[in-house]
Amino acid sequence: MGGMNRSDEARTDVDDTEDEDRYLIIRGRRWRRTDPALGADVVRALKSHLGRARSEVGRAGRDDDQASVRSARDRVQLAKEGLGERGPAWWERPEDERRRQAADRLARLERPDTLARDTDTDEDGGEQPHHGERPEGMDEERPAK
Repeated sequence: MGGMNRSDEARTDVDDTEDEDRYLIIRGRRWRRTDPALGADVVRALKSHLGRARSEVGRAGRDDDQASVRSARDRVQLAKEGLGERGPAWWERPEDERRRQAADRLARLERPDTLARDTDTDEDGGEQPHHGERPEGMDEERPAK
């Protein structure tokens, strides 16, 4: 689930049209598209947070402020998860679950004090990996070449 690997490039069980709906090709690299089930206002807000967080990563890096770099990267992760661009593939999950995740990530981005939590809680009260951590066995998502 989630990340791309070279074996995905040669898949023959995925219709090209379906693939185009799921991925965007930029300079020969394949990137996961934003979940199309999300409302325009939610996408706009998440992308705004994403842009600001990416700018902060650069600023903090130039200032050699590693704590601020980490915090900004955590916000990038939250925004990308909310958009469906990281984490489990959005097309493999129920739409209501994806919309709940987007709303949760947006709410957390709008309340920065919640970014310090180490874990999230799922609907059953169980702990889920924090936005800045990868579940065991899940590699960092990288675009396919």
